[in-house]
Amino acid sequence: MTLSRTSEPADPVPPVRPVPAASPVLIAVVVTLVALGAFLALWATLVSTPFLAAFDTAVVTEIAAHRPAGLTAVMVVVTDLGSPTAMITLLVVVALVLGLRRRSWHPVSFGLGGLAAVLVVDVGMKLVVVRPRPPLELRAVAASGFSFPSGHALVSAGVLLLIAHLVLAHHHRHLVAATLGGGLAIVAVGVSRVVLGVHYPSDVLAGWCLAVVAVGAVVVVDLVVARRRDGLSGEVPRRPFDGS
Repeated sequence: MTLSRTSEPADPVPPVRPVPAASPVLIAVVVTLVALGAFLALWATLVSTPFLAAFDTAVVTEIAAHRPAGLTAVMVVVTDLGSPTAMITLLVVVALVLGLRRRSWHPVSFGLGGLAAVLVVDVGMKLVVVRPRPPLELRAVAASGFSFPSGHALVSAGVLLLIAHLVLAHHHRHLVAATLGGGLAIVAVGVSRVVLGVHYPSDVLAGWCLAVVAVGAVVVVDLVVARRRDGLSGEVPRRPFDGS
């Protein structure tokens, strides 16, 4: 006679817990601190060693020696489109349109606050570093003021980042296209300043870093204020990029 074995129940499989998404505030803080660290490292290298200044001069000198007229004409158009005046106008228009469509003052207040931060950082750092521009014989266009950081690079990157936060926080369907387009525009404006001989490469890099620092700080404040407002009103905080 065969004895049957009583099968024991298998141990239950523990449910897989989803990994919690990183807080948008934390992400913004980390990105801002990384950009700040990159800028400080760039600045320290510039003032403490001759290598970066020599590299900057060599690059601008080499470009000026082989700069064709056609390339200069294209770079003039790009640099004009990315000028602070043009970018500020773009930001004001976008903020007003979004404010009217959403029936909210938030796009306008955020845009103006972010713009103020970008401009203060630009002017303030120029007065602190007081780096002269490349020599006149290397320039293809007229330019005045100090060189570090590049105002065109800082303001164009800052404005496009501000617009990205305003638009993509509500609609992320075109996130990839917007990121690529904005990134190419930022790079094009920065490159145009070096090709035209009015800025050194490190000026442009510094402008990009400071744009992230300025906009990142404003975004952190905006996210914290929104979270507190939603908490006080009893609303469920809207997740960034939820497409609502």
